[in-house]
Amino acid sequence: MEGLVAELQELLSDLGVECFGAAEGELFNAKRHQIIETAPSDDPAHFNAVKVARRPGYEHVNADTDRRTILRHAKVTVYKAPRPVVPAMSATGAASGAEPMAAPGEETK
Repeated sequence: MEGLVAELQELLSDLGVECFGAAEGELFNAKRHQIIETAPSDDPAHFNAVKVARRPGYEHVNADTDRRTILRHAKVTVYKAPRPVVPAMSATGAASGAEPMAAPGEETK
């Protein structure tokens, strides 16, 4: 099986097809990566950075012009900021635990 894989890789290389991945911590690049999963992180330095590459991508390199064409984006998991906690709304439209708002000219308890 390893021999077959090596032959296929050599054939693809001869046709100008190159495999690429994404390193952990590399910034997400929509031109080369496809997000298949997100992971929360409290560290702002991680936001929009690759956590892990799930599958490699492939691109064709034109030998004459060095132009690169993406054939398949690398599939990645990316860190995102955790979702903010939004207070639940009551039937009156006020956030739970919030003081009721007074109408102009009225006082609240």
